[in-house]
Amino acid sequence: MKFRKYNPKDKQALVDILLSNCPKYFIESDQSDLIDFLDNYADDNYLVVESRDQIIGCGGHYTKGNIHGIAWVMFRHGSLGYRQLL
Repeated sequence: MKFRKYNPKDKQALVDILLSNCPKYFIESDQSDLIDFLDNYADDNYLVVESRDQIIGCGGHYTKGNIHGIAWVMFRHGSLGYRQLL
C-alpha cells in the first residue's frame, strides 16, 4: 500500500470510488461536489492510496484562504481491511 499526492489524472478513479459507496454512504449527486473539491481545493495535502497499482482510497485536509477542513476521506467499497490501517 502506498500513499501519494493527488494528481488531476486521478479524478475519475476517485469518482468511481465515490460511486462504489452509493447509496450506503453517498448519493450519486455528490459527484459534482467531489469534482468541485478536486478542481478547486485539492492540493499537496490531499492524498490517494494505491494498492497493486490501483487507487483504492483518498483523503486529506485543505486550506484555501480562511477555509480549512478535512475532505473526502473514502475507500473503494469492499476495501474495509485497508481503511482500518489508518
